[in-house]
Amino acid sequence: CSIDILEVISSFAWISRFVSMAVSDCSKRGNMKAKCAADISNLVAAVANGPAAGIATVSDCTDHPEPAYEMLHEPTAR
Repeated sequence: CSIDILEVISSFAWISRFVSMAVSDCSKRGNMKAKCAADISNLVAAVANGPAAGIATVSDCTDHPEPAYEMLHEPTAR
């Protein structure tokens, strides 16, 4: 569940970044505030994605996964 939440936050932050860059790129002289918003959104996305990748790596790369731990982090896996 925590992995999914962090990935959703990361996805929305990247959407924000892409929209901000579109605003900047489509204006005639560029838009520094939109570029700043894109940079901040990119930082938020990366900060949210890092722990999600770490948690997923710990649960996916273990030699002998504990069934209770797997069900806690990936309830749809059977």
